[in-house]
Amino acid sequence: MTSRGGPGDVLRWGRLANGEWGWRGEPWRPHVREGPDGLTYVLPVESGFASLSFELPITRADLHVLRTDRARYDALFAALHGPFQLARTRPGPDEVRAVVDAALHGPPPSGRTGA
Repeated sequence: MTSRGGPGDVLRWGRLANGEWGWRGEPWRPHVREGPDGLTYVLPVESGFASLSFELPITRADLHVLRTDRARYDALFAALHGPFQLARTRPGPDEVRAVVDAALHGPPPSGRTGA
């Protein structure tokens, strides 16, 4: 799967390392780890001087969308990154699932008709 990042930049989804998958060439972006407990969306977050990482369970259907629809991948990153930057705004598991479902499986954002 390929997608355009910036002008003239072609990004490829693929295996990164140690059972992790993501958009190659963008190590600061979220990626997916596959382990014995299933799939995990790994969300790196910079918060002040701290570099944090959050691991959120996802489904195979979520992974399919992350791999095939770069706009929805970006929408999920944008929707989760801000709330996870501050301890007082970090969502709980149910709130995270609602954001994942809306970003990856909900209606397309206005002005967008497909992948």
